[in-house]
Amino acid sequence: MADENLDLKGKFITVRGVVQGVGFRPFVYRLAHEHGLTGWVLNHSGGVDIEVEGLASSLENFLRDLEEKAPPLARIASVETQDRPPNGYLNFEIRESREEAGRYQLISPDIATCPDCLQELLDPEDRRPLHHHRRHPLRPAQHHHGPVPDVP
Repeated sequence: MADENLDLKGKFITVRGVVQGVGFRPFVYRLAHEHGLTGWVLNHSGGVDIEVEGLASSLENFLRDLEEKAPPLARIASVETQDRPPNGYLNFEIRESREEAGRYQLISPDIATCPDCLQELLDPEDRRPLHHHRRHPLRPAQHHHGPVPDVP
């Protein structure tokens, strides 16, 4: 049986489009964990960068799911990938956003509350405190990915 460490591959991925303010980084984080991958994801002024490593089959599945299972409000315009040698990351993390001079990011328009969130909002059996995301009148339909405090 071959040593699995010899089969580790690395990828650097840039995703462009409406990928900020729509829960994309938490989505990538969960997807990486589902596929047993390590690395990082971050927003920048031109899109989202991902450095990820793991078994080749896991990377292929991750790339497929990245586009096929993207958050409902995301609009992916392009996905660029480059092979990279693995760096030996021990986990997957969401890194802090960074600004790039002269570049801009597409932002999604304000979206009405989705049916799932509206049902949750109006559910009298939901006893979570009002300061929780529940009953927040401006809550975007990010399916519990959290508020968007800023974009680069």
